[in-house]
Order: sequence, then structure tokens, then C-alpha cells
Amino acid sequence: MQNEASARNQSAIFQEERAKEDRDNKAEIYIKFLDAANNYASVAHLLYTCTSELAEESSGQTFTVDGDCAKLAIDLRASWREFQTARNSVYFFGSEEAERKARVLAAYLPDATSAGQLPGDIFDLGSFNFDMFSGLYRDFQRVACMELPANPRKSC
Repeated sequence: MQNEASARNQSAIFQEERAKEDRDNKAEIYIKFLDAANNYASVAHLLYTCTSELAEESSGQTFTVDGDCAKLAIDLRASWREFQTARNSVYFFGSEEAERKARVLAAYLPDATSAGQLPGDIFDLGSFNFDMFSGLYRDFQRVACMELPANPRKSC
């Protein structure tokens, strides 16, 4: 009986340690995802602002990027790669709910694979609403708030 109780106790301790390790791993992944998403959205917003006059002058949202906006287009590609790496980590190691929220957020952000590398390249940013992004960002934060602490607060 004592050995059985000791084995149950050890099993409970192991499960508790494993759950903490899982939360710690997810915390690192989720925080990197949120940071990368915020950086990517910020660069996209800056590029959208920088090029808004060009977009208004052209038909639709396709225009030529040059000057100061060209550096932002290059920065957007770099931040997109960082975001994609973080998104992949959520896909492989996050919960189903986190992966779903990450997918929704990623689908909203512009696709930087069309970003120009050189002045004069064509770049299509599409429409970007920073407020919409902020709502999707908070949705992912809520998932993290529920999953990461051992005892999530009620306001999550």
C-alpha cells in the first residue's frame, strides 16, 4: 500500500513537472510569436502609411516602391520571415486553439513575398487595418493567458 501511494505521488509530481515544462516551452513560443506578429504588423503599417499617397494616385493598391518606402519593403520581408518562423513554432508546439488563432492572425497580415527588394520593384500591400490586427492579436493573447499560467486568472 505504501509503495502504491508513493508511486502515485511520484507520478503526480512527474505530471506536474511535465505540465510546467510544457507551459514554459509554450510561453517562449507564444511570446516570440506575439513579438514577431507585432513587429511585422508595425512595419506593414509604416509601409502602408509611407505608400498611401502612391496608392491613392494609382488604380487599386499596386504601386512602385522607391525612396524611403523601399527600405520599409525590405524590412517587411525580413520581419515576415521572422513571423513565419514564429508561426511555424506555434503550429508544431502550440495548442490547437493557439494554432487556430495564429492562422487567423496570419491570414489577415499582408503577404510579404510580393514585397519589392529594390527601388522600383512592384509591391502590393493590399488593405491593412491596424485596429483589426490589434483585435486578432488580443485574441491570441487570451489563448496564451488561459494556457500559460498554472492557474489562469478569471479575466483571461
